[in-house]
Amino acid sequence: MGRLLVLLLAAVFLLAAGSPAAAQETHDEAAAVPARLTLEDALRLARARNPAYRKVLNDLDVLAAEERVGWGALLPSLTTDLRLSGSSSRIATGQDDFGQPRTLPDPIDFTSSSSTQGVFLRLYLFDGFANLNDLRAARAASRAAEARARAGAARLGADVSRRFYAALHARGLIELEERLLVSARDRLAATERLVRVVAATAV
Repeated sequence: MGRLLVLLLAAVFLLAAGSPAAAQETHDEAAAVPARLTLEDALRLARARNPAYRKVLNDLDVLAAEERVGWGALLPSLTTDLRLSGSSSRIATGQDDFGQPRTLPDPIDFTSSSSTQGVFLRLYLFDGFANLNDLRAARAASRAAEARARAGAARLGADVSRRFYAALHARGLIELEERLLVSARDRLAATERLVRVVAATAV
């Protein structure tokens, strides 16, 4: 009986998952399912593994990031720049008093270096309200995603709860049928004993 209940409740979870791939669990995932499933366990597993619900949550994270990008576009941007350069050269030839090239006894080395630093602050004073409109659109999309997430959680909870209680109702019917079967077997055994008694008499 306990095994039958676990199978029924596992069927509830698989139907609520909404995808055949959810049924192909690894050994570790199967071990995470408790032997006796409660409604809270079924809801937790459905929220963690239902593909449609997980997609809604993923969209919510993406749109929240886009909203933060929209806010960032309204803020001034600060950039820094640092550049270093250096060079060295050696002159080994020169000219004499008559303009003829000659080799210098001691080569002359030249070394130079330079560096530049800069800090830049950029702020859009007016861009035709493009950044503001982008922010409003991102906020609206984020709010819509939050509403879809709440609606998805409500639908998922209602569906899992309905299937869970349907499984409990089926378990109750099975237990009743098992009790009726035991009673029928007892009546059959009593009838067989009466038949043997009757067969043993002359009547």
